[in-house]
Amino acid sequence: MAQEFRPVELNERDVLSLTGNLLQVSVFKSALKKALNRDLGEQFLYYLNYDRLISEFPEQASEHCFDKGMECEILRVGDNWKKGKIRFNVTVEFLTEEEEETPAPPENESPLDDIRRLMKE
Repeated sequence: MAQEFRPVELNERDVLSLTGNLLQVSVFKSALKKALNRDLGEQFLYYLNYDRLISEFPEQASEHCFDKGMECEILRVGDNWKKGKIRFNVTVEFLTEEEEETPAPPENESPLDDIRRLMKE
């Protein structure tokens, strides 16, 4: 079976070791957010404008791509225009070197049995 990267949910207090350096996830996210807001947001909007896909964008738009969101309207098939905001979200993915084993529930026990027990209590 081929290993795949999977999104991983990290707590702000979790710690990453990158090239031997320890970083708390909150610090990692903060640096990533600064880089994305400044560089990727500006580049993204620049190329939309350069390719003439959009004519202009607000002055602070690149700062809002990954944070507050940008004013937007969405038209879905079979629906009307809806006003709102759009923002981009970056996921962090992780590929474990060893496969984690999750214990399977006993064959005669349903995963819902725990919930049923809690409801009876």
